[in-house]
Amino acid sequence: SRPVELWPVMPHRMEPVPDAQKFISGWLYHGPNGEIIPLGNDVVIRMVRTPCPWDPYRGMGAVQTIMTDLYGASAASEWHRKFFANSARPDGIVEVPNSLSDPEFDEMNLRWKEAHQGVNNAHRVAFLEHGATWKPAGYSPHDMQFVELRRADAENIREAFRMSETVLGRGETLNRATAEAQMFQFAATHIVPRLESVWKKGFLN
Repeated sequence: SRPVELWPVMPHRMEPVPDAQKFISGWLYHGPNGEIIPLGNDVVIRMVRTPCPWDPYRGMGAVQTIMTDLYGASAASEWHRKFFANSARPDGIVEVPNSLSDPEFDEMNLRWKEAHQGVNNAHRVAFLEHGATWKPAGYSPHDMQFVELRRADAENIREAFRMSETVLGRGETLNRATAEAQMFQFAATHIVPRLESVWKKGFLN
């Protein structure tokens, strides 16, 4: 009379079977080898998701609602990584008075990377040949705002999952009263309704 095991399945392999009376009469599981296994509602836990106008049977997950923010956060992380991979210093231009041959250009480029690229080679003195001069090209204040950009993306992602700062262990501007209120609100509006509708009344109990 009680479940013995819980088997998490990949959502993209589950296909709902629409029904005019029951809304969803069951599910079809598409196996990795092409097999199709019918499953009833009594053996499938449908996790609560937000409504979706173009897919009422599946709904929409929190990740799907913030895909643009997630791509932006990923790009900001990659920009941040490459910023420090290039010595964490502004880029610049090497000016050479005369045209260099291909072997001379390749040799100069290789020597510069070996001596000055990477965090471990930061602030080393550069020696340039052939009358070359170095002109730094600094970043604008807009380019240096990647910290604020990542903080904004993190806040949007957190809000999509309805999590407060206290839930994630962040509390720079919180006191005990507001922290407890945020924890209570998260449990009352997110955790408890999910347990009541899905786990307790809907399946396990």
